[in-house]
Amino acid sequence: MEQQRRGISKKGIIVIEWTAAGKQLAQERVAKWKTKDEMVLIPAGEFAMGSDKKKDRLAYRSEIPQRAVYLDPFLIGKYEVTALEYLKFVLATDRLL
Repeated sequence: MEQQRRGISKKGIIVIEWTAAGKQLAQERVAKWKTKDEMVLIPAGEFAMGSDKKKDRLAYRSEIPQRAVYLDPFLIGKYEVTALEYLKFVLATDRLL
């Protein structure tokens, strides 16, 4: 049974689309698998963004000047995104692979 179709977009990018049967099979399988959904709160605050040319001679032009940047608090995943988590995202948003 064919689960995916491959094609090439107008820009020459390989596009993979689900067949109806393949998408249904993937949804049934990922529903049973557990993921680590633990999030960590990053507090608000400033950090130094960029490079100081006097300290880093190899700094790229786009990294200069070094400056203070403020970020509001935000949540971020404690663990790296796994292939399973990405597959769940693809299925939930109808994105192409």
